[in-house]
Amino acid sequence: MNNTFQRFEKMAEQEPQHQELYQQAADAYEILIRYRALQGIKNQNTGKFLNLDELTKMQRLNLRNCFRPIRELQSILEIRFQTNLFR
Repeated sequence: MNNTFQRFEKMAEQEPQHQELYQQAADAYEILIRYRALQGIKNQNTGKFLNLDELTKMQRLNLRNCFRPIRELQSILEIRFQTNLFR
């Protein structure tokens, strides 16, 4: 198991009120890594940059949906650690 997944699992254990969000974030991470690997194999590079024109409409929609839990998680972390004070 990847460390990122272990972190999400641990966070879900420690904060059951956000368990669903952490699972969604873990799923989003898995999808993003998969797209990166597929792009890397296809283009013989790191896959770091996704060419959206090469994705199907369903893949683009899936990718866009990946960012919802990430944004929500970022908001929680921003509030918890008051990172907006440093801007």
